[in-house]
Amino acid sequence: MKRVISTALLLVMVLGMFGLLACGGGGGAASPTPTPAVTATPTPGTSPAPDGPSGFTWNDMPIYPGAH
Repeated sequence: MKRVISTALLLVMVLGMFGLLACGGGGGAASPTPTPAVTATPTPGTSPAPDGPSGFTWNDMPIYPGAH
């Protein structure tokens, strides 16, 4: 019985180690910070394009019936 418990504990520890390594928990080298993209300023008289998708969004759906 002691061997089953120690084997299960070892298996959980090994799987946890692989999980941390796969999710980036290994603490490797830090990635360089990206440089900000240059955006064009719109000329007066023109409207900028919308950022998100147009049409139906999740904000249009009420959480529950009767919600505003």
